[in-house]
Amino acid sequence: TKFFMKNLIFHDYGKFSFSIKKFLCESESIQIEVLKKILVTCSGTIYPPRYRTLEILLNRFKNHEKFKFSIHSCIVSVNDEHMECYREYQKIVKSIPEKIILKKNEKFLWDSRFIIESGSEDVLCFTMKDEIWLKLKKKFNLERIKKKMKFDIIKTLPVISIKGKFIIPYLSPDSELIKHLIKVTFYPKVPLTKKNFL
Repeated sequence: TKFFMKNLIFHDYGKFSFSIKKFLCESESIQIEVLKKILVTCSGTIYPPRYRTLEILLNRFKNHEKFKFSIHSCIVSVNDEHMECYREYQKIVKSIPEKIILKKNEKFLWDSRFIIESGSEDVLCFTMKDEIWLKLKKKFNLERIKKKMKFDIIKTLPVISIKGKFIIPYLSPDSELIKHLIKVTFYPKVPLTKKNFL
């Protein structure tokens, strides 16, 4: 918890990052726990990854490698200075429907990570596809560049359609969600610092 409080950078859209240098200053047992908890929270799962898989990942950190690694339904991307962890898009495609209808005044947990609520009317929630992004790219690309959001991360967010208008949470202006009484909250099954973590 102390490591997270001092070093972890969390983005509401589900990205975690920290300094490699500070991470490697910790004991190996703390390093394993840090990776385990981030991966469980990021993926929206309950059970942690296998210890052996974490060891492989940890060794790559220690060897100061630059890499992108798929582990526990997440992508871990490492450069000289930072580690980034975000949801693996292919796992989303395999686990949830392409389209979900959300009724007015109801809410549901999308991809086991985001609670979506609609207070004005029924909305549709889509899984991001290349063809959807091609239609929306012109509208959202400037904001994507401004917020420095990789397309790999945008793909892991729900696309909300209301009256033929498309909203991408965390990329669309907050005013768009407020106007339509739509609320999207990162809410994984296991919080990052849950005391009885497995």
